[in-house]
Amino acid sequence: EKPWGSVDYTVQLRAALDKAGFAGTQIIVADGGPHGGLQAAMDSDAAFRSSFYGVGMHYPCDLQWKDVLDHGKRYWSSEEASVPADWGGAGCWGRMLNQNYVRINTTASIAWSLIWSAYTNLDCFGNGLLYAFQPWSGQFSVNSPVWTTAHTTQFVKPGWKYLRPGSGVLPQGGTYVTLVDGLGNLTLILETLVGKCMYHDGCYHDTHPAPQQQVDFSLAKGVLAQRLVAWLTNETHHFVRLADVPVDEEGRFHFVMPFGTLVTLTTP
Repeated sequence: EKPWGSVDYTVQLRAALDKAGFAGTQIIVADGGPHGGLQAAMDSDAAFRSSFYGVGMHYPCDLQWKDVLDHGKRYWSSEEASVPADWGGAGCWGRMLNQNYVRINTTASIAWSLIWSAYTNLDCFGNGLLYAFQPWSGQFSVNSPVWTTAHTTQFVKPGWKYLRPGSGVLPQGGTYVTLVDGLGNLTLILETLVGKCMYHDGCYHDTHPAPQQQVDFSLAKGVLAQRLVAWLTNETHHFVRLADVPVDEEGRFHFVMPFGTLVTLTTP
């Protein structure tokens, strides 16, 4: 939320990281969006373009700048959620974890904040995934957004990749994303969540999800599975394992997706 710096600083930082043995450490620039001359700098300076990996945005919803994609850069949602840790906040956060990729190819979403430990008179009170109002006491609460987070983080690891095609909008409202590890393992995350986000008038689905819908999928070659393990979270049930979903000999399967729900289907 401050000026992003300068072209020279970014190029020099890249060179310093490489020299120190951190060539694999990527740089995200312009936390908050491509403003302050960033687009012009990308257009005119090849050394600058090659020095960073992507652009960080706050609460992007469906906003995007064409120049960022044209130059082969990624979007990160470098500040996301900013909602209380109730079911409404969990719905927003769980939805954004899917929608940020479906809408603008965002490959990272960073929650503000992970743990809320602050005095009650501060603005945005309670905007965290966990609560620890008196951290010195050792007391904390694991809230609904932690479980919507787990539908992604418990089933993938760094290095897994999103698939497109393989991610998109459900026929009757909601989204789905697929991640794979390249070794035959797959995780599919579906959501029909409706919790209101703080910005962009809630950043809801383009189509309000149906009360119930059957969704049909077909696995690509290379994913060998006779069944998928299923986990569900909704307002009253958090991270509950369901009956396994059978996959037929041709790799086809279906799932009946309820409203207001987050579901993960994953290879065993």
